[in-house]
This record gives sequence, C-alpha cells and structure tokens, in this order.
Amino acid sequence: MSGLRIVDVADLETFRLLPPCADPGFDHRSCDYWEDAERGSRAARASWFEAAPAPTGPRRPDLADNPFAPVARGPALNPFAADNDADDVDNPFVPRRVVERGATVGVPRKYALLDRGRGIFGTYAKVALLGEEPVAYAQFGP
Repeated sequence: MSGLRIVDVADLETFRLLPPCADPGFDHRSCDYWEDAERGSRAARASWFEAAPAPTGPRRPDLADNPFAPVARGPALNPFAADNDADDVDNPFVPRRVVERGATVGVPRKYALLDRGRGIFGTYAKVALLGEEPVAYAQFGP
C-alpha cells in the first residue's frame, strides 16, 4: 500500500473520488451551502451526482436575424503589417490572456460549482487518497 497523496479536484475523474459523507442526511458531494450560505443546502441530493441534461430552451437570436445590428467588418488595419500578411502578424505589445471557463453543461451540479473559478483561482477542492482509496475531502475558495 502506498502512502497518503492529495489530489486536486480538477476534472470529472477526480470529482468522482469524493468519498461519501458519514452522515446519510448530509452529503458534501451535493452540498451547495458553502457556495451560498443564505439559500444553500447541506442535504443529500443524489440527483446531483450525475450530469443534468442540457437545457432545450428557445434558440438565442443570431445577429444575422437583426436588421439593426452593426454590420460585421473585417480585421482592423494593422500599420505594422506588410501588405501581403496583414492577418498573420504577431504583435508583441498586445497582451494575451486566455481565461479558462468552468464546465457548466454535461457535468454534475456540484462539479460545476467547484469548477467555476478554476481559470482564476485554481481548484476549489482536494481529495486525500491513501493508496488509491479516497479517505478525506476538503473544499475551499478564494
């Protein structure tokens, strides 16, 4: 048996490692009390363990359907580009920041709550493994 190891809950595979709570009336795998102390609940909600189906609401209108929407134009003029490569110039002065968005569709509700700040703060939960067996869970935030 190997030693104690702590893993970040950063994907669905590690989310499924969360051990069940010892109290059957409470389950941290479906709790949202820590995300919303006013309206959250500590109750065990088994339906939260699996992903909910994607909503099938009305289609969001496209800008092409709106006669008053501004006309899409090509890329802005780049004064540093040669005439033949206007779209392929790498401008070192333009900051590049890619923000990871948390998973919201096709994942369990609790995982979506834990994953929403990953691109800014990092993971919001960790699981302790003894060998390959989950033995403890900790949730935290910024």
